[in-house]
Amino acid sequence: MKRILVVDDQIDIQEILADFLRNSGYIVEACSNGIQAAQKIKEKTFSLIITDLMMPKGDGFSFIANTNGRLETPVLVMTGGSNFEKYKTKIETLQNAGYLILRKPFSKDELEKVVKKLLKEV
Repeated sequence: MKRILVVDDQIDIQEILADFLRNSGYIVEACSNGIQAAQKIKEKTFSLIITDLMMPKGDGFSFIANTNGRLETPVLVMTGGSNFEKYKTKIETLQNAGYLILRKPFSKDELEKVVKKLLKEV
């Protein structure tokens, strides 16, 4: 069974994503920031990481930068609409590096499609 790590500082987002992904047949773990995520990937192997960009104590940009080149796990990046415009250049850099970006709010169908693509289930 595939294991997914959800990284988001908003507990309600963590729970919604984790419930949806568990109901889709995945094992899901969650944490609140990039620092915790870095620790989790040292302890376990994940098939996919889904991370928010804007979080206190270790944002998604730092997490990705610190793992870039050492992490073979695909990473799906989530960001809110206002953050997209504020950090457009950084987000475009991530996209150009091959990261898929989901803008919040997104539908369960959009999430499912991207997750299956990254896990090569389509």
